[in-house]
Amino acid sequence: MAIRGAIFDMDGTLTESMHLWIEIGRRYLEGLGYTVTPEQNKAMTQMLLEPMALYMQDEFGITKSQQQIIDEINKIVEPGYFEEVVVKPTVVETLEAMRDRGIKMCVATATDRHLTEACLKRNGIDGFFSAIFTCGEEHCNKRTSQIYDKALAHLGTAPEETYIFEDTYVSLLGAKQSGCRTVALQDRWSEKKRDLIRETADIYVERMGDLDLDLL
Repeated sequence: MAIRGAIFDMDGTLTESMHLWIEIGRRYLEGLGYTVTPEQNKAMTQMLLEPMALYMQDEFGITKSQQQIIDEINKIVEPGYFEEVVVKPTVVETLEAMRDRGIKMCVATATDRHLTEACLKRNGIDGFFSAIFTCGEEHCNKRTSQIYDKALAHLGTAPEETYIFEDTYVSLLGAKQSGCRTVALQDRWSEKKRDLIRETADIYVERMGDLDLDLL
């Protein structure tokens, strides 16, 4: 069945921005004067901001509120989204081709809304998407299909004619639970799990432009 809907992750899929989040928990804590063990750092790298903030309160005794911690971490990455992050090669051309075919598109991201909106707008691609769904607002992570189910309901397309575009192994696992088809985009920050990603995704491409829309 031909593609009618597309749900896009942002970081590492649409944009070159994963570097902003590498060990962000450790960097934030060390900026406050805390010492972070390798085990604590590893634990935080697997968390979204909301659970990470709670972990910091419990593990390090930080007395700041959860929202204050989240806001301060977002302030660290904010300049990147507002001034630096660019769209990955061939993404714009693919989005244009999808729009011309009448394919419905939206974004499902773990990044907070104000950063996502600023980044997409600055790069001139916000107009391709009818909605943005964030893990923070949905109170979920991408290990389950919750955010993808919400995006799918918004598009109003059937799972078998909807493709989810992701770049990480964990996100692909959650995406597949939605019943949608999956496309994995190569990203240098996911290279350690490249083989698993290729095995899990229905389609794997190095660049968005390598995707043949006629075959979807």
